[in-house]
Amino acid sequence: MAATEKAEVLFESLAREMLANNPAIKHEWRPIKSRWAGDRLDLVCNPDSPNEVWATIREAQIAVGDRNDHCDFEDFGRRIGEEGLAREAFEYLLNLLRSNGTTVAAA
Repeated sequence: MAATEKAEVLFESLAREMLANNPAIKHEWRPIKSRWAGDRLDLVCNPDSPNEVWATIREAQIAVGDRNDHCDFEDFGRRIGEEGLAREAFEYLLNLLRSNGTTVAAA
């Protein structure tokens, strides 16, 4: 992955690779078009189940959550860079999946 790629592209790439390596994880990619709020891509793992975990991927922001709570990841003043932001959000996704009972094989 090139260091100049946007966080949302890096996060999506990490998620797609993880899901390819863990085919038992049911998931859906949902592209959402919106003139008002801006387009986004939603990833829903274990959809419509008590252990559902999701990620909303927008330009400059990634939100990751479950049925109880979520966390927003953005760089605003943190100076962690695009790759750092993507990896931080991805690690949170993995931790949420595991804490909600989903087995995720190590990468």
